Amino acid sequence: MGAGASGPGASRAGAGLTLTFAALAKLFLFDLATLDGMFRVLAFIGVGLLLLAAGTRYARAFAEGAQRGRVEA
Repeated sequence: MGAGASGPGASRAGAGLTLTFAALAKLFLFDLATLDGMFRVLAFIGVGLLLLAAGTRYARAFAEGAQRGRVEA
């Protein structure tokens, strides 16, 4: 969030990113360690696609907010 975002939405976005990071850390450190072979590969691909979709949505929302003048980019 260090890109100059401010306001009430910034704290919610920061909390959301922190929660997402914690969930991903748990997934990689504990949950995926129990999977074998092809299931682990498929899980990594699935999680990667979900992260790409979430990142794209976040970037689009951030850009739209910047265009409206709510966020300084």
